[in-house]
Amino acid sequence: MECAPYKIVFVEDDKVDQMAFERFARREHFPYEYVIAGSVEQTRQLLRTTPVDAAVVDYVLGDGVAFDLFDDLAGIPIILVTGIGNEEIAVKAMKAGAYDYLIKDQEGNYLKTLALTVENAIQRKQNELELQKHRERLEELVAQRTQELKNEIYERTRTQEELQASLKEKEVLLRELHHRVKNNLQVISSLLDLQSEDIKDPLARDIFLEAQNRIRSIAHIHEQLYQSSNLAELDVHAYITQLAHTLLQSYGKTNISLAIDVTPVSLDVDTAISCGLIINELMSNSLKYAFPQKCQPLQPPNEIQIALQTYDTAMLLLEVKDNGIGFPHILSEEHQALSFGLRLVKMLVRQLKGEITIESAQGTKVAIIFERPAYPPRSVKRTTVSTAS
Repeated sequence: MECAPYKIVFVEDDKVDQMAFERFARREHFPYEYVIAGSVEQTRQLLRTTPVDAAVVDYVLGDGVAFDLFDDLAGIPIILVTGIGNEEIAVKAMKAGAYDYLIKDQEGNYLKTLALTVENAIQRKQNELELQKHRERLEELVAQRTQELKNEIYERTRTQEELQASLKEKEVLLRELHHRVKNNLQVISSLLDLQSEDIKDPLARDIFLEAQNRIRSIAHIHEQLYQSSNLAELDVHAYITQLAHTLLQSYGKTNISLAIDVTPVSLDVDTAISCGLIINELMSNSLKYAFPQKCQPLQPPNEIQIALQTYDTAMLLLEVKDNGIGFPHILSEEHQALSFGLRLVKMLVRQLKGEITIESAQGTKVAIIFERPAYPPRSVKRTTVSTAS
């Protein structure tokens, strides 16, 4: 092992163990510089004048225990040495911030792994410092990019006002707008995904996932619009299909079929966003709760149906239903008041000036009737997509 310019402090109150360590260090050419301290107070005095890169600390010391030094050794990798039978103390130390621990044996065999343990602790500390630098740089880039995006939005708005006289220039600008908004929403979704990796609480992770899906439902609309030959008309069938597939992927469901039935209709952007968010909330609810793993295998194949149909000449009917276990409690006013998803759906229905009905008998069905936008019809499309393995 090559000699490294690192120094460790070996904290041990037992003179015999101190001498055993020194003999071992000389005999095995211990690859680090070291200083020896025999107590808590001596260690504190040493740290005031001598910088060290790692600390090997025996648990029981003459004037205290290893935990008394943890604050003094903040920022320095700590390796705890405990006697046989003190594994619980080692676990407690790891939770308190120790990097590793060694079990002291009478033959001194623990010293044979000491050099490697110190090397791993120092390397881990270096990796943490490097990771911190990357995080700080990422935060700096995010702040910089956020400001750039604010500037871009401001400039884009001003440019739109200046280009109202030219229809062709306006169309180019709007297409670019949809593209950039879609990209920006994807950036936000990716940042949420990165942040959620550090979250341990399942409920908090679910909230992040739901927020990502809502952002994606809007991003898909902007993607459809900038790819469309007509910026004023959204291909609703393609949008709903893309949204439904994204949700299936997001929740990792491989045993559910989709049936999508879309009447020839076009939606403006505001109406499409409201419908997309409604579908996102209702389909997410089905994916999370309608098909528990303990369902009997002899039941019909799991299926979620999404339909957008003409209700009469002036109205549209949006339906999302599943053949799952049903949710009788979903009909209670108390549950609907507590559920953020259902409150959001009702708010969006009010924006559409529509009406909502919920049934939960054989599965769950939510039907929404709202006013139809005045757009020319498209061809009828129906698709059944199975994701069951």
